[in-house]
Amino acid sequence: MDHLEILPISKAPVRKAEVDLRPVLLAPTSRGGWTIGARNGSAWFDLCSGRVLDPQIYVALPRLRVGNL
Repeated sequence: MDHLEILPISKAPVRKAEVDLRPVLLAPTSRGGWTIGARNGSAWFDLCSGRVLDPQIYVALPRLRVGNL
């Protein structure tokens, strides 16, 4: 079982102008809680509402596995 790490957003493996739609947990949000979000190439956003976020920390989620294991 892999462990999830809480890391500063500055350590996120993203590059400007590169789209990375893998879901991550982001916090704190403008409401102070956690949300599931992604990066669209220039900003972090909430996957449910589409709101642009300015998170301080993130947790990379494991990739989903499809098919037989």
